[in-house]
Amino acid sequence: MNSFSVRWIRARVLLGWCALLGSLVLLACGSETLTQQEPEEEELEEIPGAQPEVEPVDLSQRDSVSDAILLDSIHLVHTAEGVVSRDQAILVEDGRIMRVAAAGSIDAPGAERPDVSGAWVTPGLFDMHVHVRPDEAAAYVWSGITTVRNMWGYPALEALADSIEAGERTGPRIHSLSSGIDGPPVYFPFTQLVEDPAQADSVVGAMQALGYSEIKVYEDLSSAVYDSLVAATSRRGMTHAGHKPASVPVERVIRSGQRSIEHLGGFTGRSRSELDRLISLAVENGTWLSPTLAVLQTPGDESGRSARRDVVAALYAGGARLLIGTDAGVDRTAVGTSLVDEMQFFATAGVPIRRMLRMITVEAAEYLGVDDDRGRLESGYRADLALFDENPLEDLEHLRSVRAVFMNERLITPGSD
Repeated sequence: MNSFSVRWIRARVLLGWCALLGSLVLLACGSETLTQQEPEEEELEEIPGAQPEVEPVDLSQRDSVSDAILLDSIHLVHTAEGVVSRDQAILVEDGRIMRVAAAGSIDAPGAERPDVSGAWVTPGLFDMHVHVRPDEAAAYVWSGITTVRNMWGYPALEALADSIEAGERTGPRIHSLSSGIDGPPVYFPFTQLVEDPAQADSVVGAMQALGYSEIKVYEDLSSAVYDSLVAATSRRGMTHAGHKPASVPVERVIRSGQRSIEHLGGFTGRSRSELDRLISLAVENGTWLSPTLAVLQTPGDESGRSARRDVVAALYAGGARLLIGTDAGVDRTAVGTSLVDEMQFFATAGVPIRRMLRMITVEAAEYLGVDDDRGRLESGYRADLALFDENPLEDLEHLRSVRAVFMNERLITPGSD
């Protein structure tokens, strides 16, 4: 990124932090719950009656399944394979998918049966780069997003995440990095300032004590401090992700084991041969890249837009692991709806719809280590589901047609609590 882009992003993020602090003040005044806790496009394939292979569940010996919920006469969009199963039904019990079968074939006496007929159902969506504000949490769910990767932890976040998991508040499941660890000058609240490599272990230990398993590294870390942070996380069985520090060559960042690099740091402004070399290195080291193209659209920067699109096209063609994230929560980046905006930018780089849908479900779940828990429409998986009026495999804009989201054993409609 050029210096203007960096300044532009910092200004927007700072405005977002001002809004976050304002929302925390309001919560402190009106809620005890969150303040008690401190520190190439292929032809679509439709498989009538197709479904994942599951063990049949015998319900005949049960008097009722009164705690179950039956979603009947729906169309399943299997994002792992990019195929559709029409006229299906999902039986949910205790927040898990209990059975998937043809519409009308599940006998579930006493089960609740909400009217979702004709909906196109995907696994709940993931936004892999956000800054969650308590007053905006519900808006993610209203756009079909049930899991997020929060990129900057803060003291009230754990209580918010717990209240969402308990079904007390509407919002996405939150997987958070630590608050940002950076060198001087300090731009944002809750920054962990580290100027001396000798401080690295204690700061990483403090983040681990707060429950974080992944630290966020930021742009103004010195090279020596960055190396000390990497060593400290490794010793403690933790990982690191975030920005490429300006003082550290991107090759070293990749080789350090940094799990993700945000905003294409170190990948822009390269010749094609240099870029191909970096992509091969990233693939070899299992580094994920989170471009956040929408937030990088600075005014009048058409050449930069084109250059970033070309980088993403090269990353996709070269087999790099891509995360789709929006930087939602910073100034003017719309919460929830910006996920489709980000995907539209990916589309201009030649990434097919079905691959993007896989990225925001199956592959995002893999990055977070929850791919055995969510991201698929299969028996035993968590029933985090997004229901649409139109088939999202046909057009990205159909992802804006959210009818409802099923999460925490309840159906949530856009605009509701």
